[in-house]
Amino acid sequence: MNRKNNATKQRLAIHWKKPARFKVPIPRDEPERLVALHHYKILDTPPEEDFDNIAALAAHVCGTPIALVSLVDSDRQWFKARVGLSVAETSRDIAFCAYAIMQRGLFVVPDATKDRRFEDNPLVEAEPKIRFYAGAPLVTPDDHAIGTLCVLDRVPRQLKAAQTEALRALSRQVMNQLEMRRKIYDLRHELLARGQHERSLRRQVRLAHATCHGQRQLLHKAAHRLQTGASVIATLSQRVGVGASHDEGPETLRVTKAALRSLQALAREMKQHAGKPHAPR
Repeated sequence: MNRKNNATKQRLAIHWKKPARFKVPIPRDEPERLVALHHYKILDTPPEEDFDNIAALAAHVCGTPIALVSLVDSDRQWFKARVGLSVAETSRDIAFCAYAIMQRGLFVVPDATKDRRFEDNPLVEAEPKIRFYAGAPLVTPDDHAIGTLCVLDRVPRQLKAAQTEALRALSRQVMNQLEMRRKIYDLRHELLARGQHERSLRRQVRLAHATCHGQRQLLHKAAHRLQTGASVIATLSQRVGVGASHDEGPETLRVTKAALRSLQALAREMKQHAGKPHAPR
């Protein structure tokens, strides 16, 4: 009985993890969208002045303390540029930008505390205590929204018409920078591949020259040996002609001379085919 009680005391309490409270919508083109995003080779790269300047300009034009160039990956949003925010990324399930990429127009949340989608969001309840959000989606030439240029504030507000247009225009500039960066990367990759191909061709040409040189040398040696053999046969044929009987001598000599002429012709042909021997390049 005591053993049973001791075993009961040693059991560990198990607490099941609660399901995620914040669900975000997933675009219909999610697989293609992620392929497009990763094709830009931008995730987890160091800061770049061009993107930092656009984020700073967006914050200035819209009069907000926070501005971000946000890229929405499969399970996170990562910030290529950020103004007024110290963190480099957040999980996707609490990202305002996860909603912004669902549409092609500007996505605006005037007051997050009064929006059922965000009122319990950790980014609203705790720091940075977001109240206002406006995000212009970053749309690729193939119409995939891979992220946003967004501005945020800690107080409820609205954007003026001029600010809205400016934010849209700046989001297009972000995409222009991404496209230019991608093309430069692709061009470098193509030039690298072409250089490797050219080096491979040069190696093959050198190998072919070396192989041809070896073949020519072999043909010259074979032709020399044939000529030597023909000389030996010529000498022997003379002896055969002298020492053979009256009946066998002429026929044997005729056959031998025919073979000799054939060998000599073959030697000349091999020499012509081989050309002049020279050192490999």
